[in-house]
This record gives sequence, structure tokens and C-alpha cells, in this order.
Amino acid sequence: MLEDARAAAVDRWLLGGDYGTPSPWPLETLDRLRQLRDATWIRGNGERWLREPDERPEVKEAYERFTPDVPEDVVDWLYRLPERAELDGNLYVHGSPTSRASHPRPRKERSASWPVSTTAPSSSATAISSSVAPARGTRRW
Repeated sequence: MLEDARAAAVDRWLLGGDYGTPSPWPLETLDRLRQLRDATWIRGNGERWLREPDERPEVKEAYERFTPDVPEDVVDWLYRLPERAELDGNLYVHGSPTSRASHPRPRKERSASWPVSTTAPSSSATAISSSVAPARGTRRW
């Protein structure tokens, strides 16, 4: 994939979360991703689960098996990544802009449109303006 991107002269990267934790090679994966120039990182549920564990047994087992060797400073860095990014007028999230990636609201509670919060998460300095229509690049459920 990286060779294809290089051949296409990609010069910016949007990294959408779940960066190899848990996996057999989380540090190697992160080291490779950190080499990408002009990369924007957002946090996925995988990074959140490093501090706020998912209760499903298979998820807990994977994190217990593959993350004990991830240094605490790396866990802190991944957990503090912003949950969203706005680039060129487009909103990017790992999942839904109105719910946490692993905890979507039940279908009956979802609104017909996706109003985007005017308050950015504390880990992000980017303020997202309010809208009653889905941001470009998102879809309705």
C-alpha cells in the first residue's frame, strides 16, 4: 500500500485509528506510521480501549495478549490523539461524528441528520462548526 501511495505521489496522510494495538507488532507498526511525512492522526476505538477497555471477552483477550509490552508513554500518546480532524473543510472521524466508535447510540435514537458538536474534544484544538446536514465524507445511518 505504501509503495502504491508513493507511486501516486501522495504527500499527505490521514491516519484513521486502530494503529496495530492489539497486534503482534504494535511498536513496529507505529514506528512505520511515524515515518510518514505530513500525517494527521485521529484516535480510534482501539486506542481508546488502551485506557477504557472494551468488555467483550475476545477484545479483552486480544489486548491482554498483545499490549503488555507497549510502553506507558506510547499508550498515553495514542489515547490522547484527537477523535476528529477537519482537513480542507471535511470532517474525519473513526466511526460516527455523533457517537464514540464503539458505543453508537441505538438506531431509534439517531437523528435524521448529524449535527456536529461545536465543542472539539479536549484532546483536539480544532473547533468544528455546527451543521444540520452531514459533513462531507460522512454518511447517514
